[in-house]
Amino acid sequence: MTKTDIKAYKIVVDNRTDRATLICVTYRIDTTGRYFGAEFYELVTTFDNSTFSIPYDRGATFQEELRVTARGYAVAPEYRKDIEKWIENKMKEAYGGDLIISIEDCATNK
Repeated sequence: MTKTDIKAYKIVVDNRTDRATLICVTYRIDTTGRYFGAEFYELVTTFDNSTFSIPYDRGATFQEELRVTARGYAVAPEYRKDIEKWIENKMKEAYGGDLIISIEDCATNK
């Protein structure tokens, strides 16, 4: 499947002792342009991810998926409304609440 209406974001997550740099790629997943998928890729990190694992008896959470495999997947808000705030919340879900998060809109492709 060809991805269309692509937007990418560079994300830096910092908790004053550790830092992670990620890319989030969003793209249309329906024909109306209403729904978007989001793929997160952890490029480099100093966070200790060793305490996380993928469970065998249930589906992995977004945090487990991202921190173990360096990839996380989600469905973005309709029409990507308030996408940067949503990305910020996903980073808090994955790395904790006391963070400094910067998000840069870095690419668009229709």
